Amino acid sequence: MKLRVTSTSGPPVQAVLSSSYTTATVNFITWNKAYSIFPRQTLVDHKFFPLRPLDNDFGSVLREHSDQGWTTRDILWPELASYQASKLARYRRVGDRHSLMIPLDLDSVQQASIPDFVVEYAQFEVRPQYSRQILGQQNAFRSNASQQARDPHNHFPQIRTEELTLPALRHRYVFAHSSWISYAMERLQRWVWVELYKLDPEKRPEQFANGIPHFSHTSILGEFEVPKTWDYADDQIPVWYLEWERQSADAKAVQHLT
Repeated sequence: MKLRVTSTSGPPVQAVLSSSYTTATVNFITWNKAYSIFPRQTLVDHKFFPLRPLDNDFGSVLREHSDQGWTTRDILWPELASYQASKLARYRRVGDRHSLMIPLDLDSVQQASIPDFVVEYAQFEVRPQYSRQILGQQNAFRSNASQQARDPHNHFPQIRTEELTLPALRHRYVFAHSSWISYAMERLQRWVWVELYKLDPEKRPEQFANGIPHFSHTSILGEFEVPKTWDYADDQIPVWYLEWERQSADAKAVQHLT
């Protein structure tokens, strides 16, 4: 096992998800848990998918993999392997049923200021890079499609994330699905709207001196420093996420029936 400590400018979980070279390295430790995002492939099958095209930096990573018992025979190329790579292509969150989370011994460990749900509700998308590259160009480059389909540079999954920061949130979150972002944004903007109304008029941001606009226009407050009495909505993220999941599942079920 090799532990790597990295300083990040954004959410650490986003850096892990977006910078990993293979599915075998999408693992990390927080103050109280160890996480493996692809445990079936990594721990059970001892296989891994590349998450970016091969280059010299990737070659260096593969040398490290070899020192840790991961060889070329363990690489899964989605277009060649019988392994069901399509199951990787989906929207996920760090704390979902596909992840492995192991509680750590907390003796003499100081509790972190960031709640577990900030990490475990970090959403990401795993999508096949090949389909995005080829399908978007198939009309213009149809004659080259068969050659591109044989090119391993076009066949690797990709992890995509986006960061969300709003005045309604104390912490920074990782999102991916546009529907979830819209669902959360509507509620977060309304949250900011209410908090602004709770402030005395003279304590509101300057742009609201003549009144507070509709809640959909209150998500950006510029350099405004929120007061200590400001109520943050972080604890609502897990609640809203599960609501969004249920509504999405219901919508899919109805669509399937019709």
